Amino acid sequence: MNLIWSLLWGALQSFCIPPLPLGPLVPFVIAGMLVWLDVAPRRAAWRGFLSGLVLQVAALHWIRDVMSVGPALTIAVGLVFLFAYLAAFQALWAWLWSLCRRYRIPWAWPFLFTGIELVRGYGQMSFPWMHLGYDFGGVLPLLQGAAWTGVYGLGLLLAATAVLLHQCFRRELSRKWLWLPLVFWSCWTGAGAARLTETVPGPRMRVNIVQPSIPQTRKWDEAYFQAVMDRTWATVRRGSGPVDLWALPETAIPDFWSWRPLQAVRVATLSDTSRGSVLVGALEAVADSSKPFGVRVLNSAFLVSSGTSVRRYDKIRLVPFSEHLPFDNVFPALNQVKLGQSGFTAGDSLPVWRTPLAWSPAICYELVYPDFARMALRNGARILVVITNDGWFGNSLGPRQHWNIHRFRAVESGMSLVRAANTGISGATDYRGVVLAKSRMMADTMLAVSVPEGPGSFYGRHGGGVELLLWLCALASAALLLLRRLLPGTGRE
Repeated sequence: MNLIWSLLWGALQSFCIPPLPLGPLVPFVIAGMLVWLDVAPRRAAWRGFLSGLVLQVAALHWIRDVMSVGPALTIAVGLVFLFAYLAAFQALWAWLWSLCRRYRIPWAWPFLFTGIELVRGYGQMSFPWMHLGYDFGGVLPLLQGAAWTGVYGLGLLLAATAVLLHQCFRRELSRKWLWLPLVFWSCWTGAGAARLTETVPGPRMRVNIVQPSIPQTRKWDEAYFQAVMDRTWATVRRGSGPVDLWALPETAIPDFWSWRPLQAVRVATLSDTSRGSVLVGALEAVADSSKPFGVRVLNSAFLVSSGTSVRRYDKIRLVPFSEHLPFDNVFPALNQVKLGQSGFTAGDSLPVWRTPLAWSPAICYELVYPDFARMALRNGARILVVITNDGWFGNSLGPRQHWNIHRFRAVESGMSLVRAANTGISGATDYRGVVLAKSRMMADTMLAVSVPEGPGSFYGRHGGGVELLLWLCALASAALLLLRRLLPGTGRE
């Protein structure tokens, strides 16, 4: 029976993740889970782990598509560990919920839950993909408040709402208290809807977004290189009109930039003839005797502008296991291990470029981190231009989830977003998440869009302080729970 209920709750959780439709109902889903978890702590932890495992498999099943272009057995084993690792976080918050119930401090749990989300998004093993707040990303009026709370603060509000619903269902609170979430979320939604009626002022940047839709199974085949580039340039030729910036995807040139001078010349020619700058992804190799193989391998974005030297941005936040092995800076011997494409070196700075508006580049996964966008805003950017290659995951939920996170980040930080993806979704939104242009998946596409600069947001400017406060609240709640356990005579349910 536990397995059946785990399947149910895990599936319901996965259906709350955009683009699936149940996001606005997520407080009711979590409240129902809390009722189901009203058991002894060990049983609650086991139930949490099982439902978490179902959630991870249902929501992240698309990662298996990497097996078609990488070492299948290694990836399969890695997926088992990944799903178990992520399910352990759900087991932890389920266990903590049971303890909070036992020691009659259920209102400490939303802060503990938020602390777990913060931990899950921190460090070299972080995978901040499915935070609870992202479930509101599919409904724009609900999304606007993220400009004040960020994804972690929104998750806290949703968890607190779930606890209140639980308490009313269990009749531990009078059901008259249900007016509180009703009024709060009505005001939240109304304020978001009002924000969406505002006129977007200010200057705009004209961007041509290139989506060549190169199959990942052939993209890195040397024999197919010329065909890849021919298809990319054919898509570029569909662009026209005045343009400030061309945005091509991550590794649009599937090789080292310095090894492909003919392609560099073509990029420079495009910049000269269109009088616009060109942002293009490629790898780069830089000699470094301190590295095991005498070279640093970088995942980079190159900005080519007529009359200026080529500028390069090196990806700062690398994907664990795919691009680097966690703690390889602590244990250098790990750099000798190769798992797929692991072995990249992270960059150390985030530039702000002007073409003519101020924007910062981002490469793929690194924009799932809120502090990355805050760093760009702090440096002076008002637009985020992210290049990515979600072709690894085919026509699945993965690229659609990624688009939702990136759009969420635009609202959260108060910066407009441009997104160039190899196979989709490519597009642009303003700083409220309003879609200005959007491509279909797996279709070679050229999008021309005029993007406004964003004003920044409260969370974009002060999110570090917000997260510090959440950390402190989580630690205080943990201390309270520990105190309740240690003090003799503490009442239990």
